Amino acid sequence: MSLSDVNANVRTFPVISASSSEIPQACLSSNAPRPMQSRIGMKQVLSQTGSQTSNGTLLFPLGCGAGQGFLKAGSVYLAGTINVTQGANTWSFNLSGGADAILLRSTVYVNGAIAEQTQNYNRITQVLDQHCSTSGYVQNDLFALSLKGVVGRVGATNYNFVVPLKNGVINAQQDIPLFLCNTLQIELNLESVANAIYSITTAATEYTISNARLIYQVFFPEAEYENSMRAVLASGKLWQAPVKSWYNITVSNSSGATKSQAIGLNMSSVLGVFHFTQDAGATTVPHYATADTPAGQGLRVFTDGNLVNSFAILEDGVIFAEMKRALGCLGDPERSSIGVTASADANALVPANFVLNNYRVNAFFGGLSLMKSFESGFSMAGSAVSQMVVEVTNAGSAGNLYICTAYEQIMTLDAMGNLQMIR
Repeated sequence: MSLSDVNANVRTFPVISASSSEIPQACLSSNAPRPMQSRIGMKQVLSQTGSQTSNGTLLFPLGCGAGQGFLKAGSVYLAGTINVTQGANTWSFNLSGGADAILLRSTVYVNGAIAEQTQNYNRITQVLDQHCSTSGYVQNDLFALSLKGVVGRVGATNYNFVVPLKNGVINAQQDIPLFLCNTLQIELNLESVANAIYSITTAATEYTISNARLIYQVFFPEAEYENSMRAVLASGKLWQAPVKSWYNITVSNSSGATKSQAIGLNMSSVLGVFHFTQDAGATTVPHYATADTPAGQGLRVFTDGNLVNSFAILEDGVIFAEMKRALGCLGDPERSSIGVTASADANALVPANFVLNNYRVNAFFGGLSLMKSFESGFSMAGSAVSQMVVEVTNAGSAGNLYICTAYEQIMTLDAMGNLQMIR
């Protein structure tokens, strides 16, 4: 073969001009905005109520007003020390969880008004950690922060813990402009001893939280930015941010096989409804999240008189799939469910590989989606619901049935700091 033979086989193509829309982004000038002149600061706020025992209240006022900048979303965590009063024994945090087991209720006040209140805060965070997380996060990060899933603290030894707060307002899509707020307070109500602490043999009689403090990050823009933002809002506009929250209620699980609970919501964006059962009692009994043997139709949900699901939700696989779809995790390769298993330490629950056979008895979370769209760019993507009726049919064993409704609202502030929650 000669060189000319090779050249003869080379194909030539005409030159075609490309429009700007066909040019790859990597070949264009970046349009990304630069951050404004600013600085970052870390703040620590001590509880105004000092040391507290079970059923007590921790209250944290955050700095507000001119020059206070923005509260960075997702940066707030509770730190403190717990001392458990009991004999020489071992204990862990109950609810197969970490230190967030001590938090019964959380409330965020903006300018004296309730912006968000989450009942049974510890229980909803427990099941979300189990079913909307990763095994690495639970077994490593939450273990290091708050002893999640661990048994073996000895006697009344103090333990220093950290709990990342999951409130919707302080984890919204937008950082909160503290300079627009007159006041912002976070109130945390503590759980009873029996529901917060699991003792192996000798029941704990009390626990004390000391040195409680909130630690968070603040973004400080230039003063000119704060002034210009106030001027824009003074023209009649509103600062706003979508906020996802939970409305949780508790009913007696032993009130019959079928529990029918009417809930007046009057909300524009309900994302889903969930349920689980937990026993309640002595600190020497770990409190499992169970299904309590679903029967009949299992879960039925009516929104404004319309039945959402016309089929029974009874099989483990179907229950699990509907719950994962309601969480937006069905087919998600990153967020998954984490199982729990009994340890050698008196059936305490510790994280483990998920086993479907154990789903009903120690890691249950059932649910039904009311989402209209899972696209991240939408706010108010759920269903408008005035009145919802939730029917749960199971064996009716002793304990409590928890019904949890996820919903979306829009938080607005005007130039004077007036708060409005659009639901």
